[in-house]
Amino acid sequence: MPPPAELQRLRLAEEEVETARISANEAGDEVNALVERMNQATDQFNREVADTNRARAELAEQFPLMRVQSGQFIDSRRGLGRLTFS
Repeated sequence: MPPPAELQRLRLAEEEVETARISANEAGDEVNALVERMNQATDQFNREVADTNRARAELAEQFPLMRVQSGQFIDSRRGLGRLTFS
């Protein structure tokens, strides 16, 4: 049997290890909870992106892109001296 001082030292070391284990488990639980919240936020973001893409596709279908050609400008002003009439 080990001397009483050695037993006391081993018991203290065992308590320290147990305390560290509990702290590590608590930290792991916190990390897992954070990962879960991040996953939920990512899922929500992906749903919003999908909704936005659907709305964009609907708009593109309802209002298709059109080519616009510039028109020809015809100057139809008439003047008399410094006065200008259309």
